[in-house]
Amino acid sequence: LFKSFNYYLNEINNEYTRLTTLKELKQNHLEGIQSAYCKYCISDCDCRTKLDKRYVFLSNAINHNDSNIYDCPHYTEFYLNTNIDTRSKIIPHNALTELSYEIEYLYNQGLKRKFEYQRLINDLSFYGYEILDLNIYLNDKTIYFNVNIANKKKIIPELILKLTNNLFKEELDIKIIVNKDYQEVYIYKKPRVKLEYSHQILAKDNNGISGDNYFIKRNHNDSYIFALSDGMGNGHNAYLESAQTLDLLKRLLSYNFSLKTTLRLLENIYEIKCEYDSYATLDVLAINTSNMKLNLYKLGSTSTYIIHNYEIRIYENKSLPYKLDEINSSYEIEYFKGDTIILASDGISDFITMRDLKSIDYNKSSSEILNDITNILKQKENNELKDDASLIVIKVI
Repeated sequence: LFKSFNYYLNEINNEYTRLTTLKELKQNHLEGIQSAYCKYCISDCDCRTKLDKRYVFLSNAINHNDSNIYDCPHYTEFYLNTNIDTRSKIIPHNALTELSYEIEYLYNQGLKRKFEYQRLINDLSFYGYEILDLNIYLNDKTIYFNVNIANKKKIIPELILKLTNNLFKEELDIKIIVNKDYQEVYIYKKPRVKLEYSHQILAKDNNGISGDNYFIKRNHNDSYIFALSDGMGNGHNAYLESAQTLDLLKRLLSYNFSLKTTLRLLENIYEIKCEYDSYATLDVLAINTSNMKLNLYKLGSTSTYIIHNYEIRIYENKSLPYKLDEINSSYEIEYFKGDTIILASDGISDFITMRDLKSIDYNKSSSEILNDITNILKQKENNELKDDASLIVIKVI
């Protein structure tokens, strides 16, 4: 935990060296444009009714990008000259305070189970196993830890499960990874379901480069994290924005903090980076296969769909980009065997209607459902997509 805390501080310090006044300038400029122009605009378009669309549109304008998709008569007037000097300033980091509380909490949680872990080591030693290391994942909700055992004696899984079930009073499962000199024994709550999933990314106008990216992380306890990011616009620059967002998320996830804290840290770093000339949405879905709960976090992203008993439930984002709101943009949801979960970028949700989604047979496999959705999209767009499109379909089986 303290190593992870130190890694994060280094991450923060690296961003301090690039800190500028760009954030304040652009925020003030955007507010001025909306007050002077958008407030009195009578155009019936998405940038008038949807804040995230307006943000992307105005960001393009102040960066002098030729992307006047809403035919705004004042578009070229919005340009902002950002050739400014770099200077240092102090920004309060609430995430650091949250981290210190989390470390203290997890440390105390570890102390509460100190007896069980020590008893496990003693019991394994009694049966002739040489314990090299014990790694405890305090932030995991599944009593998730691993023991490294020397290769001197063959591991009997049934014995270890009997010892751990008696100690922790849980129905646990085990995975063994054999290395050259030692064996890694992972112990976790037994999964109640399995996940089957498919994914696809499509580029606008078949240009070969999509601004969307995703990554999927599977833990040893068969729990998953799915992340989907949509960069501003399309093409190479959008691809870099979404890829950098996911790369940063991957690094922070490796620090073993809770997912909620990790996303706070992500937001904190992006505030320091002051990269308000770039924009990427983020969907993060964590699925625990032992307690049948999922956590969905939406940062500027489009709607997520969960299909349960032929009913389509919609989970929307109501916050601006990289502003994680605890009430409006995060959900803890109970899910069930047979459910289907759809994560999508706006290249899907802006063009696929509820009628389209209701026409799909969700008894099919995830790959078949994915193909049905993309085929509907291509038919409606005559095979010439108006935006990059990414899709992850997850089936609970």
